[in-house]
Amino acid sequence: MERGFTQNLCSPQCYQSCPNIVDLYFNLAAGEGVFLPKLCAAKGANARRQMAEIKSSGIVAPGPVHSLQFTAISPQPFDAVELADEPAVAPFPQY
Repeated sequence: MERGFTQNLCSPQCYQSCPNIVDLYFNLAAGEGVFLPKLCAAKGANARRQMAEIKSSGIVAPGPVHSLQFTAISPQPFDAVELADEPAVAPFPQY
């Protein structure tokens, strides 16, 4: 992470004016087992310590238990549409 990024993200200007950005990084942090508001509450060097404590606490999102194999299923055939022998007539406006 770029130096000062957390400070900019947690600043009142960004935190209150950029809800989509904050929401994105909230979810990214949660995926890494970090609670963004708690990280924002920690200041300076304490923020790095706080992140290390959160990661080492065991409260981390679990990884995949096993890999899944996805297989593509071809679409099922459908009944053909029955067409009329005569051409369709355009509707006439009724006056």
